[in-house]
Amino acid sequence: MKPGYRPEIDGLRTIAVVPVLIYHLDLSFAGRKVFEGGFLGVDIFFVISGFLITRLIRQEYLDTGRFSLLKFYERRVRRLMPTLFVVIGASYIAAVAILVPTAMVDFARSAMAAVGFVSNFYWLAESHVYGAREGLIEPLLHTWSLAVEEQFYLIFPLIYVAALARFPQRVLGLGLVAIVAGFTLAVYLTQSDFSFSFYMLLSRIWELLAGALLAHMLASYPHLGRDFVAAWAMPILGMVLIGISLLLVPLRWQHPGIGTLGAILGTMLIIWFANPREPVTRLLSSRPFVAVGLISYGLYLWHYPIYAFGRHLVLMEPRAPHYVAFVALSFIAATATYFLVESPFRNGRRVPGRVMAGSLATVAVAIFALSLAMLERGGAPGRLTGLAALYGPAEPDNDYLREHSWSVLAEMSEANGFEMSPVLDYAHAPASHETDRLWFDLDVPGEKVLIVGNSHSKDMFNALHLAGDAFPNFEFARFGMHVEIDRAQVETLMETPNFAAANTILVTFRFRDYALERLPILLEPLVASGKNVVLTTTTTEFDRAEPYTLFDRHLRRHGTLDADVIGRAAWADRRVTSESPLNQSLREIAANHGLLILDKEAYLCEPTREHCTMVTPDGRKVLFDYGHYTLHGAAFLGRRIAEMDWLAPLRSHRKKL
Repeated sequence: MKPGYRPEIDGLRTIAVVPVLIYHLDLSFAGRKVFEGGFLGVDIFFVISGFLITRLIRQEYLDTGRFSLLKFYERRVRRLMPTLFVVIGASYIAAVAILVPTAMVDFARSAMAAVGFVSNFYWLAESHVYGAREGLIEPLLHTWSLAVEEQFYLIFPLIYVAALARFPQRVLGLGLVAIVAGFTLAVYLTQSDFSFSFYMLLSRIWELLAGALLAHMLASYPHLGRDFVAAWAMPILGMVLIGISLLLVPLRWQHPGIGTLGAILGTMLIIWFANPREPVTRLLSSRPFVAVGLISYGLYLWHYPIYAFGRHLVLMEPRAPHYVAFVALSFIAATATYFLVESPFRNGRRVPGRVMAGSLATVAVAIFALSLAMLERGGAPGRLTGLAALYGPAEPDNDYLREHSWSVLAEMSEANGFEMSPVLDYAHAPASHETDRLWFDLDVPGEKVLIVGNSHSKDMFNALHLAGDAFPNFEFARFGMHVEIDRAQVETLMETPNFAAANTILVTFRFRDYALERLPILLEPLVASGKNVVLTTTTTEFDRAEPYTLFDRHLRRHGTLDADVIGRAAWADRRVTSESPLNQSLREIAANHGLLILDKEAYLCEPTREHCTMVTPDGRKVLFDYGHYTLHGAAFLGRRIAEMDWLAPLRSHRKKL
């Protein structure tokens, strides 16, 4: 079977890319995500890619008796890199104009990773960073799949050609064994570490090999299965399998692995049994399907940065016209690059190898140089003069505020000879400073309060510590702990010098329903220790359209800051309140253990005014996300806590004990 053009494969690319475009719009209908399995379009691409490159490799080897790895890579470079570099370049222009410094730094890193085809490693590392931004606003997140393909191209051609040369009769059997082994590994890795499995070639290689094995099988046995009585129905079955997968399979349902099987098998059936007289093949070979398939690579590359920057521009609140514009721009950009970049570069006569290599090398060097400059300058904050003027004393960059909110604990730790870096690691675990050193002055009488919890215990500590002069009879310390309450962390807590010296243990988390049943693992030994144990309600939460807060959206849309309007909007936009079922459950737990519970919403919101404080008196943000305090916000709230005497019940409760 010569590797002639098969239009239905371009049509199959359309079946792959359109659901991806819809999936990344993040639309919902009747409580379900539209094209819930749209991400599987990437897996369909993997099968197609494995099929096509194996056809080319095999045909070249059989025709010439040899295989040129150099020519193979040249074809891959011509196919992938010119359009990719154009998209990265255009994205850079948008990033410089739109992104705040910390986002710009991350974009620069992701651009270098994309150029080096190691995006999957980069995004895997990012997926484990506490407080990482929403993936839908990371312009180059989708380049992980290109990295997976390129890494496959580095190893597969050599192994396949060696197998053809040494034991051609065993290639099918070996390929089948490799697919089964790869699939089994994917199932295991997905269950043990979803992020690793999602991004790594190890869990995707069986999909690429499925296409490769199909190409080898059809070339070796072109009529295999075609005399099957129901062969004409196989493409229909394949389309049904793909359709069910795209519509119904959620992201974390055994993917990659069992949840991916339907899309992979469906794609193989369509390619295997394609027949011009059969309806699915005719549909996929039709002009509209082929036309979209031809620009599918550009569509895949363009849509994600267009969607991401578009979401930034509409402050994470896109509406129907925005979605239409996102998709239309993706098609326009993909069509333009197909004719102006992709097609010319794939033609060696129009763009000779030296010209191609020189131009791509120049662009790659420019991307790396610009990225390194951005890293060196911390995202070049000076480029956003208009934004700085609009915000005045406030900080536009919420990720900077997130990192800065840990600086109090980090400085205390370093001042005492302990390392606390990276500080965000201690959102769910204690730093060495918190486990090994006594923070309290035992010679000074008064209330010694140890604050225990996740990142929100850091907020509580900041509020009370920064307003420390307003609490003359109190000292405060902090111990980081995961909300799921690990027994080992509880044991560590009770062995710390701060625990031994504390009068009161103040337990404050961003609680979750699934974790409440584990809370007694912490409370029971604390109560048994004889300490005064006090709970707080969970954090009041507001709109989750991060990275922009209500403060940001109001200021950017209206050009002025009206703290009262923002405060009333915040009250209406609470997602978790003092009266939420979660907090009612916490009150029951406190009552069952004979514990005092303090309401954290009391110092943040005023029910009589239906108002929550989002702006400090000097015009700065109180929150940098759904519910964490900025340092200025924490200092302001600490003063309010003192003015309200919010901690007064704590003293009286201890006296009763």
